[in-house]
Amino acid sequence: MIILEWIRFGTAAALMAAGLFILGIATLGMFRFDYVLNRVHVATKCDSLGALLTLSSLMIMRGFSFTSLRMFLIIIGRS
Repeated sequence: MIILEWIRFGTAAALMAAGLFILGIATLGMFRFDYVLNRVHVATKCDSLGALLTLSSLMIMRGFSFTSLRMFLIIIGRS
């Protein structure tokens, strides 16, 4: 049973790291692009993907509960 906990923790950590990486790329893109519409595009696309990955990570760490259901509904509402 302890192995499953470590697998769950590793998966959640990988999703959290990926989400933070995507949000960092969005921040970098805000400073690198010249035109306003390009900045808005990179901010919205990367923000949505980063939020999806971090909320998925939190859902995995929390397990099956009412809180994870609410996070899932937030993900569905954002898409």
